[in-house]
Amino acid sequence: MIKVLQGVFDSDRPKLPLIGSFAPVIFIVAYFLIGSFFITPWGNFPLNDDWIYGESVRKLLESGSFHMGASCAACFLHIALGAVACKFFGYSYAVLRCLSLIFWLAGSLALYLTVREIGLNQKTAAIFALVYMVNPILMNVSFSYMTDISAISLTIFYLLFTVKAVKRDSPWFFFFASCALLATIAVRPIAVVVVPANAFLLLVYWLRKRHSWTITIGLIVLPIFLTLILQHYMKVTSEFPEGYKWYTGEIASLLKGYLRHTGKSVYVSTILFGQVACYLGLFLAPILVSFIGAFRDLFKAKVRIASIWFVQSTAIVTLTLSNLVATKGRLMPSNQNLLRMPSVGATNIMGVNIPALSSSWRGLLTGISATFAFVLLVILGSGANRAILLAARALKRGLNAPDQAIKRTTLAGFCFLSLSLNFAFLLLQLRVIDLDRYYLLVVVPVLLCLALSWRWLRVRGNFPLSILILLVMSTYSLLATNDFVSWNRMRWQAITSLEATGQKSNIIDGGAEYNFLRDPNLANSVAFGPGFHGVPNRGKPPRDAWRWWPIAEDDLYIISFSPIPDYNIVKNFPYWSALTFSQHDVLILKKNIPVKETQKTASLHVTHL
Repeated sequence: MIKVLQGVFDSDRPKLPLIGSFAPVIFIVAYFLIGSFFITPWGNFPLNDDWIYGESVRKLLESGSFHMGASCAACFLHIALGAVACKFFGYSYAVLRCLSLIFWLAGSLALYLTVREIGLNQKTAAIFALVYMVNPILMNVSFSYMTDISAISLTIFYLLFTVKAVKRDSPWFFFFASCALLATIAVRPIAVVVVPANAFLLLVYWLRKRHSWTITIGLIVLPIFLTLILQHYMKVTSEFPEGYKWYTGEIASLLKGYLRHTGKSVYVSTILFGQVACYLGLFLAPILVSFIGAFRDLFKAKVRIASIWFVQSTAIVTLTLSNLVATKGRLMPSNQNLLRMPSVGATNIMGVNIPALSSSWRGLLTGISATFAFVLLVILGSGANRAILLAARALKRGLNAPDQAIKRTTLAGFCFLSLSLNFAFLLLQLRVIDLDRYYLLVVVPVLLCLALSWRWLRVRGNFPLSILILLVMSTYSLLATNDFVSWNRMRWQAITSLEATGQKSNIIDGGAEYNFLRDPNLANSVAFGPGFHGVPNRGKPPRDAWRWWPIAEDDLYIISFSPIPDYNIVKNFPYWSALTFSQHDVLILKKNIPVKETQKTASLHVTHL
């Protein structure tokens, strides 16, 4: 099987014209279709935080105005696109998820084209694109209506057009890059962090006296202006403006903290950096296995300085493991929000449908992740070193340098600067809210920098091993996401049947999304309060320790994966888990009210009559 796939990807062998030229695109589209039909996006119910954006779409269709709900980002384009889709096909979370799936496919194809522009062959570029596509967290958010997937996909188009503009010296591609960046900011304003990288491009082209006004207006002035406009709009017109103010206030406070307590802030950021690197090492394993063989080239005379990165990478990984594992006892996946081996998806109802991996398996996963994190940090560090040397050499040559050399230097500087800026903001954001889906912010810039390093080190791909790991990852992502959507579909079926009996939502704990959707004001106590560990109204002990989300009034009914003391099982709703290849149940539980309390309630009822 692996040899067949490798043969199809290999563009150096004679094939039919269609298969030879479009094999990577065919595989990307085929995986998209397999995922879409195997998991299926159908069902009018939210998944994770997309209830916020789904409600905003509904209100936009009904009132014609934006209501951002509990969102901390000015995601107006995301909501507008959802409203357009629902205008044509009817309002439904299934329609909104289909829109996200389109972004998933478009972003994967755009990434393939971007890596090809950097100079990798079809076979290698396909591996890069598929590594992005089969990421379990990315696949999970792709089957929801979260802003993560639309923002990342638009970012990829911005990077694609910028790389094309630099290689072709084309003002039109700079214009397209500007449009893509503005669209990304209209989904997630934080995309403005790449403006310094655009300023680097401006400096290069200003010195060369080319396209400076195109870059100045399209990639610097307009993105900053749009961000300021959206920021002002969120402050004065958001339905819950305190959420946005809380988030921006936390970011500002952290920036001040870096200046006051630099040493402590650097230490905490280093731990977070290593934690993200472990995740990235695990996700990018199909690519990183090929870099291991290139390590010997890093000690050659021309790049001897790169050996420093072995020491620094060892220090970062060791410090991270000693802090997370030895001190806090956190094994990979160290942040179990979306990625819970072996199940993907936030557990937002009572209980756990599938237990997490045992500590021994998680220990093995931690070791593998740390090993690949070390490889990743060495490659990125030496690559950044190479980019700096190229820039220094270009400054010495000045405008007399060959045109192609200037383009290579510009492209390298832009990619590594973009990665640095995104990583800097990610580390800042993780100190406010540490969710593993936020790690997706740096996946694409890392892939582009790895693509550049692949060329510089002349890596010979270990494609049989890469494809084997890809098959394992893609299979796990499909099965786990299928499980996540399946139990959510059954959860909402159970809730619908309960509501059909006349039960009101304020006495039903249907999990986080249901509670927030029926009473959006509950979100204030989570997103804008003292944090996830200080959420009020979580019910009486011990149930307040079993859920992180608040409840409206009384949890007379609970939707759960397992029985709960003092609650009776009213009905079970079975679903098939592809991940475990077995049947599981979603339960409707009802509080077991004592006889005395029941008689007292009946007496009061008679007296009232």
